[in-house]
Amino acid sequence: MGHRQDSSTPAVKYIYDGIEIGYYIETNDWSFVLRGRTRTTPSLQQAKDAIDKPVETKKPKKPKKPKFEPTKAFMSSSCLLDW
Repeated sequence: MGHRQDSSTPAVKYIYDGIEIGYYIETNDWSFVLRGRTRTTPSLQQAKDAIDKPVETKKPKKPKKPKFEPTKAFMSSSCLLDW
């Protein structure tokens, strides 16, 4: 007769690059904590790839430039046509 595994404990534990990865039979996925977030993947290889993937750094935003250059203008109240 089979032995029932508790759903809160992984059936298999694997340590990769100092990070513990656990396999959960009930959900059929691998779970691990990376950079403060719990992540799950369908395979051990995908978990390893996620751990090896470099951290994306956000580029600093450039200051927004105005879409047009304001220019000085004047308004005339009459229209002079030289025909």
